[in-house]
Amino acid sequence: MNPLHNLFSTAQPDWPALVQNIKHAAEFIRNDWPAAKHDLQKTAVLLDTQLPKLERSVHRAALFAKKDLPAMERSITRTADKIRDFERNNNLIDIIKALKNDAQKESDFLASPITLKEKKIFPIPNYGSAMTPFYTLLALWVGGMLLISSSE
Repeated sequence: MNPLHNLFSTAQPDWPALVQNIKHAAEFIRNDWPAAKHDLQKTAVLLDTQLPKLERSVHRAALFAKKDLPAMERSITRTADKIRDFERNNNLIDIIKALKNDAQKESDFLASPITLKEKKIFPIPNYGSAMTPFYTLLALWVGGMLLISSSE
């Protein structure tokens, strides 16, 4: 028997499916391949232009992770420890209450902590008018004393 005849006789039952697959492949090449080829070309151009940027970004991220990340991690850990220590040692509710106070009222109180209430017993319209009789009498007395003492 001819080996080629054996191959055809073995492949003959699968022949209709193979023909159908070849038809699908030809249809794909005829209809869909130009758009797929265009998309592949666009992808290749995009990879050529953007891949170096991506590579630089990955290198920057690796450099950041190597150099700056440990210091940042230590800083975050210290800050978290301080916050936990603050929460353990301080009553957060009291601090929130203090912060919720009316700042304007507190400012007014600190500006004038004592409120004076005046009760006028002998009302005087201004300071000079009520003192006039006293100073007039004083001036007359001093003048009289000087006159007496200089007559010799």
